[in-house]
This record gives sequence, C-alpha cells and structure tokens, in this order.
Amino acid sequence: MLKTIILACACASGQVAESAESVPAQGYYKVRGTDAKGDAYSAVATVVKFHHVYVVTWVTGTGPMVRGTGLLIGERLSVGWSPPGSSVAGCTVYTVAAGGQRLMGRWTAGTGQIGDEVMTFFAPFEEEE
Repeated sequence: MLKTIILACACASGQVAESAESVPAQGYYKVRGTDAKGDAYSAVATVVKFHHVYVVTWVTGTGPMVRGTGLLIGERLSVGWSPPGSSVAGCTVYTVAAGGQRLMGRWTAGTGQIGDEVMTFFAPFEEEE
C-alpha cells in the first residue's frame, strides 16, 4: 500500500527535472504543523538521500517514530508514510524552498485527514571520522 501512495504522490507532483536549488538539505529539521482539527504539533525530522530516494523520519514527544520514503520531482518532494503497526498510510507533498532549507507541505492520511506542515533545516549530520 505504501508503494501505491508514493507513486500517487509522485504523479501528483509533476514531471520536472531536478535543479540544485530545489534539493532538500540533508540533516535535521524542526517541524511545525497543524493536524486535521487545526491543532498545532511539533517534531524533529531527519532527511537523508539515497541515490534518487529520500528517507524522512519524524520524531515527536508523544508518538512513535514515523518513517517515510519519497521522490523529488522538480521542486516537489512527495513522501509516503505510515506509523509503525498502523494500517493507516499517508502522503505529504512538500515544496522545496529557501535553497533546500525549508520544506512547506500539505499532507493527507488514509482516514481523510488533511493538514499542513513546515520543516525548517537547522543542522547537517555530523561527519564520521
């Protein structure tokens, strides 16, 4: 099911070539969003690129770690995700802004929920020695 959501997210994003300014920074992000009820939430996320695939991991203080897989097409990063042990899956489509330092997203889940989220880059990963 997650593969289907990722494909649907990617198709909704368009088919534009990737440019250097539209590539998300790899590292840590502060996350601020609103859920379907309009309540605010916050988290910390990581973004890692493996070849042409992005892995996004969200950690909140109140729930399980959520991991998603995404594709970058043009300046849109589409990420399919599902909380561990859940039958609910979702998709977030981010617009990459500020030279890859800000991801402005709109998400939906299989329950019909829709919300907004902004991820702001704050630190790169430390290099291993």
